[in-house]
Amino acid sequence: MGILAGILLLSVIMILHEIGHFATGRKLGFKVEEFSLFMGPRLLSREVNGIRYSLKLFPIGASCRFAGEEGEEEEDREAKDLTVNRGARFFDRPRWARAIVLTAGAAMNYLSGVLVFFVLFVWFGFATNTVGLIGTGSQAEAAGLGAGDRIVAVDGARVGTQLDFVSQVMFLPPEKTVSLTVEGAGTGERREVVLTPVKASTYRLGVTVDLSGEQPVIMEVDPASNSGNPVLIKGDVLVSVNGVSYEQTDAFAAEVESSQGAEVTVQVVRDGVAADIQMRPVRMEYYNPQGIQFEAGSGVGRSAVEAFRYSWSIVRFTVKGISMMIAGQLSARDNLSGPIGIVSMIGDVVETEQPLADKVYSLLSMFGLISVNLAFMNLLPIPPLDGNHLLLTGIEAIRGKRLSSRVQTAISLVGFALLIGLAVLVVVFDVMRLTGR
Repeated sequence: MGILAGILLLSVIMILHEIGHFATGRKLGFKVEEFSLFMGPRLLSREVNGIRYSLKLFPIGASCRFAGEEGEEEEDREAKDLTVNRGARFFDRPRWARAIVLTAGAAMNYLSGVLVFFVLFVWFGFATNTVGLIGTGSQAEAAGLGAGDRIVAVDGARVGTQLDFVSQVMFLPPEKTVSLTVEGAGTGERREVVLTPVKASTYRLGVTVDLSGEQPVIMEVDPASNSGNPVLIKGDVLVSVNGVSYEQTDAFAAEVESSQGAEVTVQVVRDGVAADIQMRPVRMEYYNPQGIQFEAGSGVGRSAVEAFRYSWSIVRFTVKGISMMIAGQLSARDNLSGPIGIVSMIGDVVETEQPLADKVYSLLSMFGLISVNLAFMNLLPIPPLDGNHLLLTGIEAIRGKRLSSRVQTAISLVGFALLIGLAVLVVVFDVMRLTGR
């Protein structure tokens, strides 16, 4: 069921992409030869108003085929007995019309992502870039950051959403100082605040917790946890230690520290079931946390604005990640994921025991994230993506004529080779992660 749900979710995203091409093409007078749901051999097919509508065997993806998009040379077109009005063929349409049709698939994905985030933000609310709470003993407290301050830049990079802030700080080494530009609560006056890490030594459980969702989920377990014999695992939801709730952040930390390495009882929710786990906190050196929790936002109007801003933040985050991988600052093996990895993640969400609302939130979040990412990636100038066709259309506009078939074929072959190589690499990375290597 999990794998099926993952495939169907990806298929919906791809179908929306092709609907974008189909709808704009029809509106602008292009001749559509066939619109297909799924891939492979045809199961059902019917022609309506000159367009063949098909349902194919393999339940993944979709396709929209325009007349003449294979792009024959002029003499080849003249030599053929064409039954299609030349003015309706793909490369006989104006360049501006072709550019709109080529962009429409990505635009449909982007807007569907925005719509999904809008629904989520109206339903669950959203995190703003305004400081809500400051942790005791944190870098933010020492720097004088206060509740109500709005963070507008990190080390000079603009911040419009919480995701912008996260993307700027998550890859930094823990010892690095961070300069924030903030607007004061009430006054709106801007000032610079410097977060300076301070090394400390204390007893800890040895886990890294993800606080971006509604529950504190363990995302990483230090090998030194529980004196080198970790008993907490990734995905556990932290509930309490010796009865002190994790929601009482300071009291929770104090309870762990007061143990002085003696055995404590940690309550977690693992695979939807509450469990009490006995373990010993370990004395560890660490840098004090930044200690910033952002204020929640709500409201239909604010959610609409935030949905657009958040979607653009995803694009900026993606660009940053790609540039860091190219520069060797980020591991491609750990951060690149393809269809296998995506389907696996969606499957995990579907099959994990959790409240229905949490499951819906996670699935819709993934739908929005994948949709926006696909929109951006599809516009990259790489064959056979739409971005490559847009680039060739731009070159055609500058030259006044299309590139020769030979040149376009050479570009396509090189692009396909690079794309296939990347696809193989991504599949290898996905399989390595699934097998724990």
